[in-house]
Amino acid sequence: MGVSEIRDDNWVTNSLVSPPEYSITLSPPSEYTELTNLSFTVTFTETNGIPLLSANNWLVATVDGGEDDRRLNSNEVLRLKVSYSDPDNVLMGLGVAQFGAELNTTEPWESTIYTVGATSYMISNSNDLVDYDSAGLTPLTTNNVDTWEMLVSVQDYIVDTGSNIVTNLTLSAMGGFALEYVADSDYVPPAEPILFGFDDGTEFDNKGVGVTMTRTNNRNETITITTVNIIGQDGTSATNGINNKTNIQSVNALGVNSAENGPYGSESRDFNPVEAWVVAFDVDVALSFIDLASQSSNTEMTVSSAAFSDIILLGEGDGNGGFSLSNTVVPAGENVMFQMTSSPLESDVSLRIAELYVSITNLITDPYLAWASSQGLTPGVNDEYDADVESDGMDNLLEYALGANPVLNDAEEFLPGYAIQEDGSTNYLNYVYRRRIDYAERGLIYTVGSGADLVFDELTNVTVEVNSGAINAEFESVTNQVSTEVASAQFMQLKISID
Repeated sequence: MGVSEIRDDNWVTNSLVSPPEYSITLSPPSEYTELTNLSFTVTFTETNGIPLLSANNWLVATVDGGEDDRRLNSNEVLRLKVSYSDPDNVLMGLGVAQFGAELNTTEPWESTIYTVGATSYMISNSNDLVDYDSAGLTPLTTNNVDTWEMLVSVQDYIVDTGSNIVTNLTLSAMGGFALEYVADSDYVPPAEPILFGFDDGTEFDNKGVGVTMTRTNNRNETITITTVNIIGQDGTSATNGINNKTNIQSVNALGVNSAENGPYGSESRDFNPVEAWVVAFDVDVALSFIDLASQSSNTEMTVSSAAFSDIILLGEGDGNGGFSLSNTVVPAGENVMFQMTSSPLESDVSLRIAELYVSITNLITDPYLAWASSQGLTPGVNDEYDADVESDGMDNLLEYALGANPVLNDAEEFLPGYAIQEDGSTNYLNYVYRRRIDYAERGLIYTVGSGADLVFDELTNVTVEVNSGAINAEFESVTNQVSTEVASAQFMQLKISID
């Protein structure tokens, strides 16, 4: 059994239907490997056609932008419906788990009414979620999902305060709604970080470059760490034939043993200033946590890589030498260097690496998929090129190419525009659109065609790019042009494709 998340954001408005719809799509957690194509959509409409407003963490109807916004009024009724997509036929049961109201005062007249069919349930003076089964309302099932609906309204009341009659002062609203479902799926638990511990006699004890250590997490996934280089205290490199080694010995923590005694003596199992251990991982990883032995208030270790900005580990961290590495992502094969960067006065502190925690991650290398993920789109549900999540006439690929938001109706702001330009005795139709500055690297192709007949002809005639200029660091404004002298009417169209 699963219970869908209760969310306060990622709602989508569809104003192209009447009345407008306000919806959110929820998917099972990714750990349920066979439910990747299952999704649920909760949709609200206002029965009087009044636009909906999401205010903070509740959903209400709004009337005129005045003081009665952000609440349900006696003339307003919300209609809630549920739908689902189950192409793999894995859903075995569906229901409502909980629902609730958002009440901003504790006055006795604050009541929100929930009606399903002929039965109603009233919530007064409470922000708590109510178990649906205890409310006596008609159950939601896979058999009645097409006809089931919940109406949300407020109590119509008159309150005598003693000095005057007060009406319609409710500040209540729809506050929460949770689905529950039963589906058939294997469960893969969330991956736990892998611990690389450095005990006496393990792989890196008195070893040089090319040595590996492999460890496994709770999902039987493995990470292999390989010593790429070892830098001595005199700056010499093991990859240049110098016999620098990692060392552990009985202290059960990793340090560096320089082949040549440098300015800090002959310590054989600690990090001294300049000494460094350079490693690489066989898969994309996130660096989670590091535990340093003998870290003092003035000791400094720097973790560096071309994949991220330097991480400075200064002082005692959590008090015991522990430091979060903030799940810093490192691509497979990218070098990471752990180097003591303390001043010479800190050379005798016996600094070592006791433990390193690393998690497996899957880097999204496709720029489009990375963008889709950053915009809150769900893989396999609504992240396809041709999906139009908010029904504003712009599919995801066009939103990506123009820099629009795929879950907001912003077509008016981002779609290309026209302008007529007179140059001497010739008139031109200018077509202005947004283009990613790095479009070539992203595999995007912007094609502006023209034609004289919008109905029967493909707009494939060549147009000329006449101008471009940066809008910001990511986008530029581009103008394509066609003469209006060659035909009585001219039309232009932008087409986006991707390699």
